Amino acid sequence: LQDLEDLMNAATIMGLEVIVECHSQLELDFALECGATIICLTDYDRTTNTYKPGRAEELRAGLSEWIITIASGSLSGGSQAWSALDCGFDAVMIGGALLGTRRGEDYVAELRSRKRDMTRLFYRAHGFDEDGKFGPRV
Repeated sequence: LQDLEDLMNAATIMGLEVIVECHSQLELDFALECGATIICLTDYDRTTNTYKPGRAEELRAGLSEWIITIASGSLSGGSQAWSALDCGFDAVMIGGALLGTRRGEDYVAELRSRKRDMTRLFYRAHGFDEDGKFGPRV
């Protein structure tokens, strides 16, 4: 953790974006203090080697909307990936799930079976509320 800020600065100098993976509130707070704007959150806590269902969503709940969030870990099916997206994650990381299944084509088909409604995200990013009214949300 001590080198995170230096690593992020080095990546920025090289023109790279940094994704910081966080497993706990402590790691998330530290990443944000270092200036991380792309955060990968997981239900699997590698510090304690335990699976904590719902942990990623819990960690994401307190983040500003301008922080890009990625859900990862234990997304064993397309429905779980869509559930993460529906909870407000900006993206999902599914590499391990694809590598760990013999039904990769079915997994991808399940993901592609739905389209994400980006209208809400577009309006929110430009200062409109869910009803299309401009201004701060109450």
